[in-house]
Amino acid sequence: MPKNRSMGFKGMSGLAHLQSFDLVSGTVPDYMHGVLLGLTKTLMNKWFSSSESKKNYFIGNHLKEISGRMKNIKPPDSIERLPRDLEKHYQHFKATELQSWLLYYAFPCVSPFLKEEYLENLACLSEGIHILLGDCITQQLLEKAFELLDQFYGSFQQLYGDGSCGLNVHNTGMHLYEYVKLWGPLWAFSCFPFEDVNAMLLQAVHGTGIVLKQIMKYRQAQSCIRRKGLELKKKKSWKITQKVLNCDVAGAAKPLKVDELDNEVKEQLQDIIQENLHRLKKVDRIVVNEKRFYSEQYSRMQKRVCSVVSYGDGEIGSIKCFIMCNNIVYAVIEKLNKIPTSQMQAIRVASHYIAVRHTETLEVRDVEDLQDVLVYLNTNNERNAVHTIYVVHMPHGYGHAVFK
Repeated sequence: MPKNRSMGFKGMSGLAHLQSFDLVSGTVPDYMHGVLLGLTKTLMNKWFSSSESKKNYFIGNHLKEISGRMKNIKPPDSIERLPRDLEKHYQHFKATELQSWLLYYAFPCVSPFLKEEYLENLACLSEGIHILLGDCITQQLLEKAFELLDQFYGSFQQLYGDGSCGLNVHNTGMHLYEYVKLWGPLWAFSCFPFEDVNAMLLQAVHGTGIVLKQIMKYRQAQSCIRRKGLELKKKKSWKITQKVLNCDVAGAAKPLKVDELDNEVKEQLQDIIQENLHRLKKVDRIVVNEKRFYSEQYSRMQKRVCSVVSYGDGEIGSIKCFIMCNNIVYAVIEKLNKIPTSQMQAIRVASHYIAVRHTETLEVRDVEDLQDVLVYLNTNNERNAVHTIYVVHMPHGYGHAVFK
């Protein structure tokens, strides 16, 4: 074994002797530590830390306002952690909180305060990572992600000064897309699942004696439960109370009087159902194609907005309620109009942010038209405020790189 180090390494790795393994392309940069705990946290420190107060990008003097804007945002239940006070906690954000900040919260929260060139740099990073987290990344999307991250990397040193382009910035801007091309989306090889297993290992240990034996007994018990066909307890599971023709219903169905409905809803229901309007029932939660949907009237969801969805042919709306009749469930949806980019401010907005406005126009749709729950980003907590409201599609529907 050589005694001298070469660029931090002492001797040759045993992996170099594996004929089918390429040490460079086979060792992926980690998204969780590199992009989130590394780059995203660095950007937050640059923007908010008092040590950067004389720099052009410093907005720490607006931190209370930015924090207030973020705390007004109500994420869907697929994002486990609610927004925390930036003033007190931004230096201690978990990786999942940094992910939500990068993909969703950052742009609408800092856009009134951060200068245009820095916002455009952030938009390139956010949109590029959003694409690389997708579950269906086409060659065209991959090339777009490369262009965005290359633009982010190209302007980063000019904006943040000499010496700012460390390893995390370099890997994100130059190499991340290459590894997605080789190994799939970022969530497929990030450290998130390994961190979850670490939490499981901690739960398995209840003393200092023979730790390995405790862990193996825990795993053995889990395997035994699965072999016997029993289900392990899952968090936030829904109790399905009724199966109808087009979905599963969770919770109680309540009687609904026709007089409680808006005239335009009654007219549309009359055209669809034509009879039995006196036998309507209202439900708050349903499952369609293994996806869960809430209505605005679900009273237990105070700190979250889970009712904003995509449906039909790329339309966006908020589910006011679900109406059940003749063993079929319909969704009453308030349509949200997309604001054309020509009406937006001159600054470039990342394309995964969709600016919308409420219309108070209601339509009745079969719940099978519902597609996905969207992240609703309203920093003012008012439905018809003058400020811009955004919605964002989640990058993918699998893996907890997004769902924590």
